[in-house]
Amino acid sequence: MRAIELLLPQALALIGGTLAVRFAFPSGRAGWLSALGYGYVVGLVLGAVGLYISGTVGLGVRFLPAAAIHVVLCVMLAAVLRRATRGDASVRHSVAPLRVGRAGKWLAIFLAAIVLLRVVTLGLEATAQPLFPWDAWQQWGTKARVWFETGELKRFVTPEEWLLLSSATPADAVYTDANPRYPPVVPLIQVWSLGPTHTWDDSAIGLTWAALLAALGAAMAGQLLRMAGYWPLALGAAYVAVSLPILDTHAALAGYADLPLSVMFGLAFMAAAAWVRFRRKGDAAMAILLLAFLPLFKRPGIVWALTFLPFLMFAVIRRPLRPILRGVLVFAFFGAAALIVVHILGAHTATLGGSVESLVANLFAWENWHLLWYLTIILVLLHRRRRWSTELSVAGTTLALGAAFLAAVFWGTNLSASIADATTLNRAILPLGSATCFFLTLLVQRDVLRLSRTSAIWRASQQARARVNGAAP
Repeated sequence: MRAIELLLPQALALIGGTLAVRFAFPSGRAGWLSALGYGYVVGLVLGAVGLYISGTVGLGVRFLPAAAIHVVLCVMLAAVLRRATRGDASVRHSVAPLRVGRAGKWLAIFLAAIVLLRVVTLGLEATAQPLFPWDAWQQWGTKARVWFETGELKRFVTPEEWLLLSSATPADAVYTDANPRYPPVVPLIQVWSLGPTHTWDDSAIGLTWAALLAALGAAMAGQLLRMAGYWPLALGAAYVAVSLPILDTHAALAGYADLPLSVMFGLAFMAAAAWVRFRRKGDAAMAILLLAFLPLFKRPGIVWALTFLPFLMFAVIRRPLRPILRGVLVFAFFGAAALIVVHILGAHTATLGGSVESLVANLFAWENWHLLWYLTIILVLLHRRRRWSTELSVAGTTLALGAAFLAAVFWGTNLSASIADATTLNRAILPLGSATCFFLTLLVQRDVLRLSRTSAIWRASQQARARVNGAAP
């Protein structure tokens, strides 16, 4: 019975969210795989919204009224997407799939197996861990526990305000924690994870964070299958993403807002890139929806949403876009450099060297990212002289804007001290991780296509030679 109570919110988020977003994706295996990944994430957010509405209108922060509201929200979203995506059926929604030989099929099966194994092992670890008394408990778990136990959206205030208001009656009680002004979605997702049970259980939250990582892998595999048309490539990229050590750490040590924010950013990035490629309304709708969700997790989500400016420019500007994108990048990096110089001139140079050393160590020496950033530099340099497609140019500019934003934050603000001791560094970079994996896969897509064509030509020549020699093809 306990297991059913804890699995019920997961199933409702997955089924309700998938059916809600299904109209945004094409038919076929790639469309369904994408819908499963996107659907779980959207369903989870709608569950948190259901709890918020339920608590606001006086029904209490309880699962059953929130579940009813969740179903209504899913039906409304499905109706909106169905109406908004009319005409998508006549639009090309994916590239022609590449032929997968016997070796390719076995490779795809192997990659799917290790992706599944990775997610399952992380899920087992996440559900066996408590919420650790770091930021997960100091900033989000406090609100979740109070709202779950009281069944009300109790107000959180600063410690100074709490001292002044602590004499209030229990009905008007206020609470405090490390960041009382943080958005409520992450704590409400934690409450949603507990389902209809009346007993707090950290393992339920761990299950949700592991499922978020699985949703990222499913969505990436589905979107890359649409855009690259090759199962081994799509599943290989999904494995690279879900095996990034720092991403796995946030899945195993559940409760932080950084993993949901990163998954949301990655899914929005993939949907926006698919929209540039195919110009389907469904892809645009999913990108817009997920971008609207970003500020609900952390305040930096607002800036991460603004990094999608190149996609907006693609939508409204009809002139050649590449010179304008270069201008945007120059402006962004010049602005970041100016902010850094002003900060350094303000006598904040003590931690500058330490923060640069910490950045290099975390990205290139320690085991936080495997070899992702080495691979990024190598592939970008190898492809720098090739003519990039429009989606590569727009997506690459978005990632570069994200890098400029991080540079401005790292060395243009007082956060340089926390960068030097690595307490904030990897968490801040996390949204770029999965998006970079997706971008690099699109970058090498042409090479894979060229190898596939070369292999097909070789097989055809061998068959022709066999026929000439009178042998069976």
